[in-house]
Amino acid sequence: IICEKPLTIDEYKAEAILEAEKKSNREVRVTFNLRWPPSLVKVKELLMNNVIGDINTVDFHWNITRNHLAQYLRRWHGERERSGTLWVHKSTHHFDLINWWLDSDPVEVFAYSDLEHFGPRGPYRGVNCRNCAHTEKCPYYWDITQSERMMELYVIHEHYDGYIRDNCVYRNQIDIYDKHSALVKYANNVTLNYSLTADTDHPGIWIAFNGTEGRLEGRVGGWPDTQGVQEWKLKPLGKEPESIFVQPHDGSHWGGDSLMKDKLFRDPQAPDPLQQSAGTRDGVMSMIIGVAARHSSESGKTVRIEDLTSIKPLPNRSV
Repeated sequence: IICEKPLTIDEYKAEAILEAEKKSNREVRVTFNLRWPPSLVKVKELLMNNVIGDINTVDFHWNITRNHLAQYLRRWHGERERSGTLWVHKSTHHFDLINWWLDSDPVEVFAYSDLEHFGPRGPYRGVNCRNCAHTEKCPYYWDITQSERMMELYVIHEHYDGYIRDNCVYRNQIDIYDKHSALVKYANNVTLNYSLTADTDHPGIWIAFNGTEGRLEGRVGGWPDTQGVQEWKLKPLGKEPESIFVQPHDGSHWGGDSLMKDKLFRDPQAPDPLQQSAGTRDGVMSMIIGVAARHSSESGKTVRIEDLTSIKPLPNRSV
């Protein structure tokens, strides 16, 4: 089975997938396309080469634009029962990157999250954008009827599947978050400071690794379908900083989609020295951080990963 990310949206479904895979003696592949863009692959290569020594802490901050967030809120993604919140549906990408880069598993999560501007917190409310009395005032008004493709793909089929593509971003059913912050401890004693800001005009990644021999930091800006800024700063202790520029690959998600699909479909037996191919364990250990963050933010307590899944966290996945 080839599965999109996230693998699933809660710990119970995750355990059911693990059991099904075990009983069937078959494999699940998860399409983590952010393991494939050259700019993010470069980070894996640098860390594998121990350029900053042993890693102590990681700061990882991801911003998505208001319009990007609105695309989630208009659809089923805005309802946690369907999407698991952005802690799972969006942050799974980011948690998998950290798991892959560190080659280690998470053990504890403490998090805060809130819904501040959308759903029941919003100033307007309508059935959907097509049938709304506030189109002149609402900053998120979107006229789906102006897109022939959207009308043919979604609107004319609504009576079959109930998939409404232009729901109100202020509807009362929205119960996901637009602000997310988490502290994650790994089995190799690395700590991750993570945030997902989902209501901004400044999209992109800012990330820094702090190690015993220096620091690696960088930004990848812009939408995933653009090349953005792809530069890393290597700052060895006691030495001059070095700028590392990465040549982007053509295609969506900073070139990662086409490279991933080549491995999945063109040459699945090709060597995989960086372990970019992802399976069930990878899928579970990424989404389960989001599940733990969701539980933590709602309970105010630290959540242990081993309490949510039968997988035992390992300090070094390569061993």
